[in-house]
Amino acid sequence: MTETEHLHRQLRLLCRWSLGLVWIWEGLVPKILWPTDMQRDFILRSGMHWPNPDTFLQLLGVTMIFAGIILCSGWQERFVVLVATASMGNLIVLVVGFRLESLSDMHGGIAKDACLIACTWVVWKLSPDDAKTSGGVPST
Repeated sequence: MTETEHLHRQLRLLCRWSLGLVWIWEGLVPKILWPTDMQRDFILRSGMHWPNPDTFLQLLGVTMIFAGIILCSGWQERFVVLVATASMGNLIVLVVGFRLESLSDMHGGIAKDACLIACTWVVWKLSPDDAKTSGGVPST
């Protein structure tokens, strides 16, 4: 393995683990351990809750933790980061659509998501092409 390949592998792992740990944190801390009234109100106003906002937040948290573990594992790396980025994009649209004041959030949720999308791009670009690693014909 060349020095450049080693560096690329390290960058890919760092970015993938950063993505995964954020998903685990966001699922565990604000969704399961310490949900806020703002989150409950958001879920209630969105109409996307079953059977109730608290249970929905917990289920969402468990789903996010599971997604974070999969991201960290590297299983189906390119596909999983693509799904994670699409999910982040959808969440950004939903949050801004139902809570416009989130754009001025002092914790910088939108800015954080932009950094996560940059990490996703790094993982995507540095991941081995599935066709090459599986013995198939590389795409052009």
